[in-house]
Amino acid sequence: MALWGDLNAILNRLVSAGVIARFWTNLGQRQPLLALQIIVWPPGPIDDHGAEVIRSAVADQVAPLIEDVTITVSRDASAGP
Repeated sequence: MALWGDLNAILNRLVSAGVIARFWTNLGQRQPLLALQIIVWPPGPIDDHGAEVIRSAVADQVAPLIEDVTITVSRDASAGP
């Protein structure tokens, strides 16, 4: 799936740059994909403004690939993959 490879490369670059610590998408789900969802975890504690800065940075990077995407910045370091 070309979209997954391109998206994975973008998100991994954001991890390498320290913008996010890790990420999850629903692209690998076995159910039909209705809309792309991305959850990202920040590299450390953040406030509301920091969460919006990260969400915007991710949105700017994935915008050329797909228009309909929900990006969530998780503040629960113990949750997720």
